[in-house]
Amino acid sequence: MNKFWGFADHMNPEFHMFSFTHIITIIIGVLLIFALYKLSPVIKKSNNEKIIRYSILFAMIIFEIFLFRKKIIESEKWYKLFPDATCGWSTYLAAIMLITKSKKLF
Repeated sequence: MNKFWGFADHMNPEFHMFSFTHIITIIIGVLLIFALYKLSPVIKKSNNEKIIRYSILFAMIIFEIFLFRKKIIESEKWYKLFPDATCGWSTYLAAIMLITKSKKLF
């Protein structure tokens, strides 16, 4: 898998905090959050609300699967696959909220 990213197993890629890639990712994330916030009344009234809701849920599940896959490939211990911080639990609770349309978990 490391060869896909352009470095071999024996090489150690250097990490640069707040590089161009980080800034672009942050900007895209903020724009997506802002768009979802501003468009939420329109999405709720549209006929495609269920499709949009399940698309977001599908993306969340795919990201979690890739995270688990990465941890398994790196030979993480089984108990490290469980969420240990607020972010992990909030992802699962948000998925349940998207399925049930219940705001009680929020």
